[in-house]
Order: sequence, then structure tokens, then C-alpha cells
Amino acid sequence: MNNHHTRDALIGAVLIVAALTLYFVLIPGYVAENQIGAMSPRFFPRFGAVLIGIGGLVLVILSLGNLKRAVGQAVADGEQATQPADSGLAGLAKPGLITAALAGFVVLFQMLGYMYAAPLLIAVLMVLFGAKNPLQIVLVSIATTGVLYVVFSYGLNLTLV
Repeated sequence: MNNHHTRDALIGAVLIVAALTLYFVLIPGYVAENQIGAMSPRFFPRFGAVLIGIGGLVLVILSLGNLKRAVGQAVADGEQATQPADSGLAGLAKPGLITAALAGFVVLFQMLGYMYAAPLLIAVLMVLFGAKNPLQIVLVSIATTGVLYVVFSYGLNLTLV
């Protein structure tokens, strides 16, 4: 049996549970409801939670379909399905580093503010996802931080500092 597809299904299930926890527990408990503006402050966090849940569901569906296909192909060929090189704990290193980067962002955001925490998070995520050009990493981090600051501060009238 292919361990890669099993791991993807497990990660998808974890994403679904995380999205449900965000939507039904964390957002109602920590994001205040406000009736002043036309849009609720809970809209974007809930929208993000729904997107995370949909992504997890798609990952589960695709990985289970690929798992069936891989097992069927191995049986038809009379071979054992092989494990990929990134299976086991080594395959969970990148998701763990991404989770640590996001947790570090939350801590830095609270201690130092958005302008210091966001570019660092973006740069770390770019490196983890394979970006190699230092100039590109710096420029994208700074530009994205600036654009998000303008959108939140002026477009949504929410302070990030």
C-alpha cells in the first residue's frame, strides 16, 4: 500500500478538523461580532476556515482515489507498492516547519507588530516552498506586506499594528 496517499488523506482529515474547530469554536470565541459596518469581522476568518475545510476535503478525496488506483495497479502488475523516499517522519518535516513558522508569526505579531512579523513569515514560507533567489524573496516579502497593510488599513479600515 502506498504510504504517500495514506499520509495525504490523514493530512486532509486534520485540515478538515482544524477548519471545523476554527469555524465553530475559535472564531465565535475570539472574534467579536460587530453590527456597525456592513460586513461582519467574522466574515474573512470564517471564509478562510471554509477554504481550509474544502482544501482538506479535496485532498482526502484525491488521495483516496489515487490510493485505490495505486493498489489496483500494484496488484495487476503483481508487485508490491513501494514507499516514496519522503514517507514517515521525514515527510512531515515541511508541514511541521510551516506550522512552526505560523506559530512564530503569531508570537512576533503580538510582540513586535505586523510590519516586522509579516515579511519574516512570507520569506520563511517562500524558502520552505522552494524559492531560491534572495532578491525575489526580499522583494515579494516587502511588496506583499505593503499590499496587505494597505488592504487592511485603508480598504477594510482595520489596524494591523
